[in-house]
Amino acid sequence: MKKLYPAKYITALYFSLIAIALVTIHFSVYEFTTSDLEHLYTTNRLEKIESYTSDYLSDKSIQGVTSLDLQPQGSSILHEHIVLYFASEMLPLGFPKFEEIPFNEVIEIRSASDHQAYFVSKSKLDTLDGKVDVYFLVGNSLFELSETQLFSLHTKQIIISISLLILTLFAVFKISTKLTNPISHLVKTLSLSSPDDLSPISITEEVSTIELAKLINTFNEYQERIKASMERERSFNRYASHELRSPLMVMTGAINILEASSDIKVVSRQRERLKKATKEMTEFVETLLSLSKSTIESAVRLIDKDEITNIILSHEHLISNKKISWKVNFQGTITILMPEFSFHILLGNIIKNAFAYTQYGEIVINVMPTYIEVIDTGKGIDGESIRESVDGYGLGLLLVKDICHRYGWTFTLNNNLKNGCTAKVEFS
Repeated sequence: MKKLYPAKYITALYFSLIAIALVTIHFSVYEFTTSDLEHLYTTNRLEKIESYTSDYLSDKSIQGVTSLDLQPQGSSILHEHIVLYFASEMLPLGFPKFEEIPFNEVIEIRSASDHQAYFVSKSKLDTLDGKVDVYFLVGNSLFELSETQLFSLHTKQIIISISLLILTLFAVFKISTKLTNPISHLVKTLSLSSPDDLSPISITEEVSTIELAKLINTFNEYQERIKASMERERSFNRYASHELRSPLMVMTGAINILEASSDIKVVSRQRERLKKATKEMTEFVETLLSLSKSTIESAVRLIDKDEITNIILSHEHLISNKKISWKVNFQGTITILMPEFSFHILLGNIIKNAFAYTQYGEIVINVMPTYIEVIDTGKGIDGESIRESVDGYGLGLLLVKDICHRYGWTFTLNNNLKNGCTAKVEFS
């Protein structure tokens, strides 16, 4: 894993690289601009001087003349005196020989005697003595002064630029702190919270960006999924301990009877009890496994009256000692997308709840193409919510609710106007 760094360190590093690049570009532009301007200025000036000198020497003789000073004398071209050389021995100390100076090119030379910078060029001009080599020597003091001024100006610009960079760096650090502090606060909050604390994290005033708010909302949604998963695991344990207790007791009792009796009728009856208990356990386990899967694996199937009746008959023993009757009003065929074992658990738990909490009267099961409702004449809901009533058959209704939620159905349980309550499952 690569080494990680704080956001402030990365911000300072990148900003420093950008600042160095900007200062380097600034100095490079200054250097190239100064050099180009100097060469352009000198070339233009010497071209004008050469034109002026050509006219000046065209009607003069220079025999015996080794150098010549041209004074401005009101000329618009000559702003200061210009020295023309016709012999190399008159050039200042340290200048190259005549033959080393190229024709019609401007070169800059620094004199060894006075350490001054000069511009030198060589041309052939017409005189009364014919064409002669003329060497122009122009002082660089004027441009050196301009260059100093230009450098001073650039220095001021650099100081202003560096000041702006420092202010920008300060602003960037403030922005970085404002952006990273909420994240640091979020990390601290998560590190201090207990492992079992899955409560959502509130979006405080410190959260200043949409992206961070989305991050917190996404994290809260992720925690909700974890919480739901943990709740499913807890529900699985409650469901298992409740729903498997009865068939296990039946199987234990049947085994004890089989060990004590060899009567054929008794053995046959206990075998049927074992088959029924095994079937109930299998359906329950398959239902719980289907609830834990991410996809629904089932085909569309039809529900007829016989299947509804058989589910009711399998729980009729719960009202064997009660003055209770039941009937099924079946109107139309039901088409559902749910495995047989899950539907049996769903409707079976509703029937068991109605049989268990009804002491007398009639239980009506209405089967319609879009819903099933079970109406009993029991004591109804006494104000305690279904989820709080985790003992007895109340837990079975929680399983009903989870199955309906898994398949997109709706389950409601409401008190009737007179007595009892109505459990209703609406298909999607």
